[in-house]
Amino acid sequence: MCMMTPTIGKFIWNAPANPLAILGYLLGVIALFITAAQIFKWNIPFIYDPRIALLMVAFCIIVKSVLGRFAPFIV
Repeated sequence: MCMMTPTIGKFIWNAPANPLAILGYLLGVIALFITAAQIFKWNIPFIYDPRIALLMVAFCIIVKSVLGRFAPFIV
């Protein structure tokens, strides 16, 4: 998450209500929720398996990184 802060932070500062920024917020919340569900052993059906949860967190991080890196070219 710290690696994405310099790129996505500049984008959020310039356009906080942009749909791409909102998508970045949602992906971050999803990744943190999945991590908390694994730490506290919550019985949530689709992320109960640690391997699936890890893949979902990795997917969120990759998509958020791509959004942060290419947002200046998209907007």
